[in-house]
Amino acid sequence: MNKIWLHRISHHMEIASPLLSAGYLTIGFSDFLDVENFLDSVAQRGMIAIDEACSVYWPKHPQPRIRHNLKRFAYDMKQGDWVIIPKWENFDIYEIIGEKPQTISELPKSPTQDWHKKPVTLGHDGYLYWENGDLVDLGFMWRVKPVKVRLSRYKFADAALTARMKYRGTNIDISDLRSSVETAISGFDANRPVDLYNSLAEATVQAVLSVLRKELNDVKFERLVRWYLERVGGSEAEIPAKNERNKVGDADVVAAFDFIKTAIYVQVKFHQGTTDEWSVEQIASYRNSEAATTFADGYSQVCWVVSSANNFSDAAVELAREKNVQLISGEQFAHMLLQVGFTGLDTALVR
Repeated sequence: MNKIWLHRISHHMEIASPLLSAGYLTIGFSDFLDVENFLDSVAQRGMIAIDEACSVYWPKHPQPRIRHNLKRFAYDMKQGDWVIIPKWENFDIYEIIGEKPQTISELPKSPTQDWHKKPVTLGHDGYLYWENGDLVDLGFMWRVKPVKVRLSRYKFADAALTARMKYRGTNIDISDLRSSVETAISGFDANRPVDLYNSLAEATVQAVLSVLRKELNDVKFERLVRWYLERVGGSEAEIPAKNERNKVGDADVVAAFDFIKTAIYVQVKFHQGTTDEWSVEQIASYRNSEAATTFADGYSQVCWVVSSANNFSDAAVELAREKNVQLISGEQFAHMLLQVGFTGLDTALVR
């Protein structure tokens, strides 16, 4: 499997960035351009060839740690690898398309410009020069193509990828974050930024539902539904008497929303497994009853079935579609509770 690298464009950024946009990923070490067949030697002997070059150019100094950046660039990186380029607020993803690294002398022979539009020229000696004749310390390059560019760090990088992009060195293998990179790409393509709330909700909803099933009973579950409707603005939420005379259908909780002139009637089912169509029939019938008309005369009428189970039977789904009844499973109701929070919940369950 191809690797994923982080490579920071910081050395001579004013020219390295335009070169990257043109399809060339660069690194410094221009001193080594004079080493005969340097890249071929690195390809065969890796770090040994780099250490030999360092001992020639810096004989009186300890071997610099930065030589490992060149080793990763010229020896470890391969065709097909991805390279993450961190920027101030964004990051780019490129794919290495060259068969092997090249010297900067293999750039096209035409002059180029830095990002200030100042000329940069490739000399006959194979070095890059500024307009005033100063040397540009860029020695080697890879041919690359963009995979995705200008991905927002804030929107599409998760915590692990964000932390790794703070690495201050030149380059590092981040193949262990492959899933983070792939998630960033899919989120960018779908315009679906990292959503902290939904991520927390997905991680929490099963725990919430498990506690509800363990701690509640049918009466407390009805009270919980009533509390929820009050929490979201129901001005009159109540549990109708179970022994009403001439009762048509059945609603376990009813709530009026005066501001929007809407009444919600709820059939509540506390069980596991599958909720059948009987609950749909009961709440749909209640909508047309005298009790419903008395409760909220002139209001729009909305019917729900809220179940602690995760599934509804096919017949229930079909009947709900026919009768215009909203089905809310245990998982969906747990999500709804997470959205409004739990403050005051214990008091609500005892009244």
